[in-house]
Order: sequence, then C-alpha cells, then structure tokens
Amino acid sequence: MPAGETISDVASANGATFIPTYTDFAPMYAAAIEGPGPVTALMPDDDAFIGFSTTYPDLLEELRADFDLLDSVLSYHVIDGALTATEIMEATELPTLQGEAITVEVVGDAVVFNGGEGSVKIADLVATNGIVHILDGILLPPSVSADAS
Repeated sequence: MPAGETISDVASANGATFIPTYTDFAPMYAAAIEGPGPVTALMPDDDAFIGFSTTYPDLLEELRADFDLLDSVLSYHVIDGALTATEIMEATELPTLQGEAITVEVVGDAVVFNGGEGSVKIADLVATNGIVHILDGILLPPSVSADAS
C-alpha cells in the first residue's frame, strides 16, 4: 500500500465506497477508521449496501434519521487491533467497538459472521491505521432489530 492510505481509502479502492461516506454522521465510527489505530474494519462492499437497502428499507430510513443508531451499527463493524483473516478464523467471537460481539464461524473456505449476515470477500487489506476485510453483507448488532420488507 502506498503511504497514507487509511482504512477509508483502502475500503473505497476495493469496492466499499458507501459506508465510509457516513463518517460525518457517526463520530465514534469515524474516529476509529480515520484515527491512528490499529483497528480491524469489516467493510461491507457496495453490493452489500444495495442489498441491505432493498431488504431493510425501513431500517435504512431509521439509520438515516437516528445518527446514534447509525454510529452504533457502523461501530459494530470495527474491532480494536489489527486482525488478519487467519486470526479472525481462530476466533468464535470478536468484541466490537460498539460493545456487542460478532460471532465467527468457518464454513468451507469462508469466514462467516453472525450466522450468515456476511462473509469475507477480500481479506487482509493493509491500511496505515489497521486492516480492512471487505464483506458481502452488513452486520447488525443483536440489539438492533430488523424486519425484512
């Protein structure tokens, strides 16, 4: 990686452009992915975001209206410390910046989170302030309820 590429830069360069744009509305999340780190960012790609907006339009509108809830959901995608895919595969749970844990399981060659909410598409992208793993889904903390529409 060229010098100076933060988690936001790396995520955007690898197909996860939507989520980093919400940093203006999510201060805890912004401080984590733009700060000195190191942190691990699980970044949903643009297809995951589009799928989420179709499956959960009501929750998406709620997130756009409630910045505390938005910050909570986005911070749920950040883990303290820089964890490689191998290190993640060795865990059964990952504590998040948001406070609730993400469950981890390995299914075949895939690293799957929260029983299938998302899995790693691209692993171990190094940034100046941590590591980025691009996901194919958006993870929801257990405290956030979502009904498919």
